[in-house]
Amino acid sequence: MESANAIHRLLLTFCITALLAGCVGAIDRANTVRVESELAVMEFNSVASRYMERPTFVQASQLIGGPQILLVEYDAYGRYGGYAKIYRADQAVLINDYIKKYLQWAEEASKHEDLIQKEIGMAKAMAGESIRFSIYSASAQRHLLSVETCTLGMCGEDDYVHYMDEKNAIKLSELVTSLANSTLKLQPSGSYQ
Repeated sequence: MESANAIHRLLLTFCITALLAGCVGAIDRANTVRVESELAVMEFNSVASRYMERPTFVQASQLIGGPQILLVEYDAYGRYGGYAKIYRADQAVLINDYIKKYLQWAEEASKHEDLIQKEIGMAKAMAGESIRFSIYSASAQRHLLSVETCTLGMCGEDDYVHYMDEKNAIKLSELVTSLANSTLKLQPSGSYQ
């Protein structure tokens, strides 16, 4: 009986903590604006049998009581959108380090014609969530940056992984850097208030 009460207290504590974590750091949708960008997330096209760029949408926002963020979402094949990935301005240095590591590994893997799938690292997203950066070999000459959301430490929803080639990984790095430096060009300008 004593252990059952301890388990109930532990579960109640966990639920209250998860509830509070969900309230802190929610996205401020009222101040979310579109960002003009040529960034393109890729998705596997089974008809073409290769990864192809999809229409991709970038927005800038802020976590309530937290840092500025980029929201990146793409138009997925045959289903309602790809889940948005959140890139925090206060994680820009770490994110850029991961992208540099991906670019180094992609060059090395292409040179040796290696096929690899390896985690690079993780960055904070919002309360209870992080994003995991990995390298994924689509072929011996094509290596993609893989970005997936992890919730409470659990990763692995393959349907919602964002894949990017070297060109788009560099564009993501530039966007995150611009957000962190407050030089990101936002649409619309503030003149429509």
